[in-house]
Amino acid sequence: MKRRGFTIIEMLVTITIIGILVSLLLPAINMAREAARQTQCANNLRQMGTALIARAEQDKGRLCSGSFDWANDGAVTDIGWVADLVRDGLAPSEFRCASNPSQISAAYRDLIEMSVADAGNEACAPRLGKAPVTQIDGTIAKNYALTIVDENLAASGTDRIAMLTRDVYDRGFNTNYAASWFLVRGGVRLDDSGNLNPVDAGCSTDMNHPNVTTGPLTTKQIDSARVPGYTIPLLCDAKSNDTLTTDLGDRLGGELMTRTVVGGAITISGLATPSFAAGTAREGASGWWKVWNKETLQDYRGMFALHRGICNVVMADGSVKQLFDENEDGFINNGFPQNSNFQSDVIEAGPLKLASTYTLTASGND
Repeated sequence: MKRRGFTIIEMLVTITIIGILVSLLLPAINMAREAARQTQCANNLRQMGTALIARAEQDKGRLCSGSFDWANDGAVTDIGWVADLVRDGLAPSEFRCASNPSQISAAYRDLIEMSVADAGNEACAPRLGKAPVTQIDGTIAKNYALTIVDENLAASGTDRIAMLTRDVYDRGFNTNYAASWFLVRGGVRLDDSGNLNPVDAGCSTDMNHPNVTTGPLTTKQIDSARVPGYTIPLLCDAKSNDTLTTDLGDRLGGELMTRTVVGGAITISGLATPSFAAGTAREGASGWWKVWNKETLQDYRGMFALHRGICNVVMADGSVKQLFDENEDGFINNGFPQNSNFQSDVIEAGPLKLASTYTLTASGND
């Protein structure tokens, strides 16, 4: 008996059905893929957080040596939480979150573009890092900062880009997570008028500069904090705040760059660092104590809910917390009213999820 084949109409119907089934399956496949990435990113954060907590035992209780920030903290291959982890055998570049559209840190802006003169200026930060070392074979080993100054490698120049790729980027000094302000700055220094009190009057008085802060987070601060350790953030998924200006390694010019730090206390109403007239009293209804303790919150707008509305954050107890952007406004609201940034006053990360006081020794309810 002669076998009957498919007609064109039957074939078209079959292809259409297959297409419909594939279109129905794709969202589920994408969701499964993103769920796997979220889990991987959470595990990456957990490993790095655990490593920072562990190193505190070897460094007088300090979880890190500072921020990943050449201009403000010093040479990034010697100083900062990224350098600390690389030194301990864990390269942060290998622990980046694949879901984040940014795959390089904004710390590279200074590495690429800082002038040679500024690179050698150590008035406010140890930008040159460690001194050169004579190796067994007689050769001199020196870091990227000394190389830039000694060899006069111009900003954005081909030679500088090649050196940064070889000596910094390819060695694991990169991340697309941000450190919390608490991790890298610890607390603020205030004068008698309630203003930020710089150690060196000639250096920056910005809230994110070590010149007006107490230094990186310590286990003593965690243990004596008036908030639980599981609410103190260390590292988190982070938004971009810059753009790479040139190709570097496997990254292309024009790509987004992830911010380095998230946090720092700002006023609830004005979204700015508190500032007072000289002679302002500490006590009273118009005193500066009330503003810092009752009218500020940590600025976590840089946290990135990139996993379908979820932001992964590793906390000071080593746990990883998932913060949910309920109203999908792009921010994790920790207590701010509805304004130009926050679409509603719904609190998505209250005090039992995220420490938001200006210092860990304040409860906000004294």
